[in-house]
Amino acid sequence: STAIDELTGVFNRRFFDNALERELKQASRRNREFSLLIVDIDNFKRVNDTHGHTTGDAVISALGKLLKRSIRSEDTPCRIGGEEFAVIFPETDPDGAMVVSEKIRSEFAKLKIAATDLSLSGGLATFPGDGKTAAELIDRADQMLYFAKYSGKNRVICYSQNKRRHIRYPLEWELKVTKNGGDSGKTKSQD
Repeated sequence: STAIDELTGVFNRRFFDNALERELKQASRRNREFSLLIVDIDNFKRVNDTHGHTTGDAVISALGKLLKRSIRSEDTPCRIGGEEFAVIFPETDPDGAMVVSEKIRSEFAKLKIAATDLSLSGGLATFPGDGKTAAELIDRADQMLYFAKYSGKNRVICYSQNKRRHIRYPLEWELKVTKNGGDSGKTKSQD
């Protein structure tokens, strides 16, 4: 179907955008929480450069399969960019989403594909506490993803938990995110 990303078997970006809006409406109507995870494969450019695109594709495909078998049937796994994936977790609070995200992160790090060390970084945001719109939620999850990359990779960082701890981000990191806003903030150094 046109909603499925061929390489990974998870949903594609267009499906993700619609699913997120649908989940927002339902959660608002029912007064429920839901969580959004965005993950990105660490050092993916190096995997491609060292082992070639066939291996790169195998790694992306493996993450898609891992997502599908790690989540519940009501959760929505999507490939939203090259090596970037998202999962929508209905009726899931930050703690519950963190448990699943950590499971995904640790399982991915155990995969052995062409002798590369694999890891991923992720950011989590929860409606309505961390954001009331799709744009806000994506932005918060993205900020945490960049912070995960910035602070050493191979970790998932949750927006609400870090708000509580008052982590001060390095100033240059904060400026970069504010200046560029979401997607355009991807600089090569974070790859």
